[in-house]
Amino acid sequence: MQGRCCPIARCDNPDDTQVKAGEKLIKTWEFQNTGTCPWINYTVKSSGGDNINAPLSAPMPAALPKEKVQVSLELTAPAADGKYAGYFTLHNSNDEIVPIGLEKTFWVKFHCRRICNCPYCFRGQTRRHQVMETLAIAATVKMRIM
Repeated sequence: MQGRCCPIARCDNPDDTQVKAGEKLIKTWEFQNTGTCPWINYTVKSSGGDNINAPLSAPMPAALPKEKVQVSLELTAPAADGKYAGYFTLHNSNDEIVPIGLEKTFWVKFHCRRICNCPYCFRGQTRRHQVMETLAIAATVKMRIM
């Protein structure tokens, strides 16, 4: 059976990892060739999700049956705070999608947050930081008006 795959692990940056807005990150997945033919000229392709500066296509390392391989992609977190995801598919040398277990896609998911060194953010209280920042701006405006 050609083109069978089993996801082994998300090697780094597990789902919902927090990253700095605009930061570059490397995402690595490990897969096992569970088919009977070697993987030659296989590719990973971006298949949707948010704009995380993922390559449209990247080569997959060759793998013999039962062999495990890792593939890494360089991504860039968006500049705005929020939750983001990118989805990818594995393609054989005929550009057909190779199922990943029961799925057709695999993904990366992460959160972007502004990182600063104020005492509120340091304690993980970003909402309080926003309130304090708003009060500080309001106080500055009021002082300038007087």
